[in-house]
Amino acid sequence: MIYNPQGKYYEKDNLAFLRCTLPVVIPTVGMWCNHYTIGGPMKRISSPRYPFYNFTNSGKLPPSVEEKRKFLNKITEYLLDELNSDSFLLWLDPAPIPRFSKQQRIYKFDHHDDTCCWALNLDDDEYAILRKTFGENGLLEDVFHSSNL
Repeated sequence: MIYNPQGKYYEKDNLAFLRCTLPVVIPTVGMWCNHYTIGGPMKRISSPRYPFYNFTNSGKLPPSVEEKRKFLNKITEYLLDELNSDSFLLWLDPAPIPRFSKQQRIYKFDHHDDTCCWALNLDDDEYAILRKTFGENGLLEDVFHSSNL
């Protein structure tokens, strides 16, 4: 099922919305993924602030849960530090993400432009876990809604 952010939560301030939700969504959804692509206006991801974390544009997430969590937290930290608009690209998915593809699919975590285009491709159990995680982090559980509504 495809889920999108509720417009009523991000319409007034996209950046504030992202600063609240990205630290919850990226590590939660990322734990179900094996591959990532990051880019957009920031081009190649590297920063003097993160000399030990020179992100490439895409690749495999670390296989161990602990290393994957650290890597996802660094991606989140980087995006939050460098975020000056809601336009960026971050894809997370269990399957390899092709560099160029004629057939477009919606990835498990799919933020390919700005917040109105953000989608999560989750099954019912994953969505229930994400909703619970939102509540545990002081966020409303209905931040995302089914696009089938």
